[in-house]
Amino acid sequence: MQLMDRLRSAFDAILTRWPTALGGQRLRLTFWKNRFAYCGRDVRLGDQLVISGFPAIRIGEGTSIMSGSYLYANEGGHLEIGSHCSFNHNVLLGASGGEIVIGDDVLIGPNTVLRASDHKFSDTEMPIRLQGHRSGKIVIGANVWLAANVVVTSDVTIGAGCVVGAGSVVTRDLPPMAICAGNPAQPIRSRLLQVAVE
Repeated sequence: MQLMDRLRSAFDAILTRWPTALGGQRLRLTFWKNRFAYCGRDVRLGDQLVISGFPAIRIGEGTSIMSGSYLYANEGGHLEIGSHCSFNHNVLLGASGGEIVIGDDVLIGPNTVLRASDHKFSDTEMPIRLQGHRSGKIVIGANVWLAANVVVTSDVTIGAGCVVGAGSVVTRDLPPMAICAGNPAQPIRSRLLQVAVE
């Protein structure tokens, strides 16, 4: 079994580097589709992807994941991506040891990080790297736009229709249909009323 795992890893390394211009998207989808828990029609997988935990990842129809992105769902994790989502370059979805659920029609800008679990650090006598992780969950509602360089920490829900400005750090829940920004991110106005939120 170890030999098969090593051969599969070597094949994945070749496949992920296969240029999109030379049919890489089609090849990746052909060889990876059945390894996911679910992979819908018309999914586009860019090159230089790093994917770990295929059986715990679900991807809806028409979703596009651009080059250099990372999808992690090992260590008991779960990653669910809705339909018609678009993830820009270098997006990290870290569901290992936790859960990330992303609704339909979500846009995620380049260099964005979602991490569902955190390092434990309560024992001051033990190195943090040896203390393990605390499981968490991130939920992103439908029709959300996370702009470039956003960070979303564990145990956060972002409501449907929310817009999160570039460089924001989301550490607590954000309401639906709000435009949010900052560190920590907070609502600055409503998309419905187009007036400042008090």
